[in-house]
Amino acid sequence: AIIVDSAVVANLIQEQLPQYAHLEVSELKSPGTVNRIFRLGTDFVCKFPFLPTSREDLETESRNFKEFSENCSFLVPQLVKILNPTNSYPSHWSVYTYIEGEAMTTESHQDSSTAAKNVGELICEIKQRPPKEHVFKGQGRGGLLLNHDEDFRTYCEQGVGLFEVEGTLAIWDVVKNLPAPNNLSMCHGDLQPQNLLVRESRIIGVLDCGSYRVADPALDLLFAWHAFDSQRRAIVRETVGVDEEEWLRGAAWALVQSVGLAKYYETTNPQMSIMGINTINKILNSEEFLHTIPIKTQESGSH
Repeated sequence: AIIVDSAVVANLIQEQLPQYAHLEVSELKSPGTVNRIFRLGTDFVCKFPFLPTSREDLETESRNFKEFSENCSFLVPQLVKILNPTNSYPSHWSVYTYIEGEAMTTESHQDSSTAAKNVGELICEIKQRPPKEHVFKGQGRGGLLLNHDEDFRTYCEQGVGLFEVEGTLAIWDVVKNLPAPNNLSMCHGDLQPQNLLVRESRIIGVLDCGSYRVADPALDLLFAWHAFDSQRRAIVRETVGVDEEEWLRGAAWALVQSVGLAKYYETTNPQMSIMGINTINKILNSEEFLHTIPIKTQESGSH
């Protein structure tokens, strides 16, 4: 990862954006896994990728932000400028507008019916835009569940001691065979609590739209499992209006993401690892899947 701190950022601003050199720079703590974020004055944020990133990639990201915001009633940051690499920071980086609000966490609004309804409304808005393509072209989540089988089993082997592997695999062996969706839709693609902004329990903004793409319509439903208790998950499901199959595929995508988060970020980003483990536990203990998990009898445990 490229190391950057407030002093380096202040120097970069002075060199590349002298008109903003008088503004205060302060780091915004975030569990994000792609960028380090710095506040610039009251109106801007600077995004510094952890890994070297091309101008082309940042331009694609900004197009996704713009397209997402054009079809969404929630606030979305807007690109101000993409900046060039220097000796002190060897990657392109970007400045976006700042939106005032509090980033959600996995616990902050888990029992908020208002937040759950807002999330359902957001997912509906995203899905209403006609999909750009009719084929999933992306990498990672959102295509066919079965394509993740090998990685899923590897992550489970690595997750022994972090989460209940046997039950997780039992659920996976059911959900990975769910029928593929009949149609794809536009999806946020990385809908996680820290990507939504809240004011007084209402969702007001969407922070990161770089993964906006065509995918399985169930993909964004994984948010409900990360962020809400069972009663609030039911509100999301009802607001979006999905059938049983799509709802279970949403849980499957949440599992796919969570088994990866649990081990991969165990030491480097404990907050993300804990989110993964908590989401796995919610799925294991949910009404939807209780019948799926193998019951350990006294006999089987007494050898």
